[in-house]
Amino acid sequence: MDEAELISRARLGDRVAGRELYDRHTLRTRALRAAVRAGARPEEIGRLAGEGNSPIRETVVTELLQIGSDGAIDAALSLVSSETDTRLQRRLVSRLSRSEHPRVRTFLQTLVER
Repeated sequence: MDEAELISRARLGDRVAGRELYDRHTLRTRALRAAVRAGARPEEIGRLAGEGNSPIRETVVTELLQIGSDGAIDAALSLVSSETDTRLQRRLVSRLSRSEHPRVRTFLQTLVER
């Protein structure tokens, strides 16, 4: 069953579909964190966000910010600026706002000035 169908069924109260979604998200999050611990390049981690749903994208941005390297910051900022879902983008900006990295601060200042 594809993810869109699972989401629809879970929204209608299907507990099995809801559990499956939760399990998939948990597995993806664990895989993402394992990739970070194993030293995956920030670009690779950023690509995972394009394949994931909203919670995965949030996790990817959080992990990239924790890595903190220039490549990781670039990937996180790119994900946030290219996000088309405004609600998700707000949540991602909220994640960015917790960072003290100077480039993140500059990016946020640019967003405020728009």
